Amino acid sequence: MDIKSDNSTTKKIFTIALPLIWQQIFLQLQIYVDRAFLGRVNSEFFSAIGNVLVPYYAIISTITAICTGTTILIAHNIGVKNEDMSKKYAESSYLGNTIISVIMFVFFFFGAGFIFKIMGVQSPILEYSISFLKII
Repeated sequence: MDIKSDNSTTKKIFTIALPLIWQQIFLQLQIYVDRAFLGRVNSEFFSAIGNVLVPYYAIISTITAICTGTTILIAHNIGVKNEDMSKKYAESSYLGNTIISVIMFVFFFFGAGFIFKIMGVQSPILEYSISFLKII
C-alpha cells in the first residue's frame, strides 16, 4: 500500500468524521454555556443540569450505537454489491430511529419525575431537573 492511498483514505475518513466532531464540540459548548448561565443564577440549577445529563447521554449513546451498527451493515452490503439489502437496512434504520426517538421523548417527557426519583434527586432540584430535561 503506497502513501498516496493512505492519505486519500485518511482524508475520506476525516471528511466524514469532521461534521460529527464539530457536532460534539458544539454540544459540549452548549452544555458549558447552560452551566455557566444557570449556575450563576442559582447553584441548584447547576445540580439539575448534572442530573439531566445522565439520562440524556444514555439516550444519545443508544441512538449513536444503533446508527453505527446500521452504518456498518449498510456499508458491508454495499461492499458485497447487495444494494437491495442496504436499502432495507437504511429504511429500517430510519423507521427504527424515528420510533425509538418518539418512545424516548414520551418516556422522558412524562416519566422524568420517576427517573429522577429513582436517581435519588429531591426537591427543589427534582423540579428543576424535570423542567430542564423537558426543555432539552
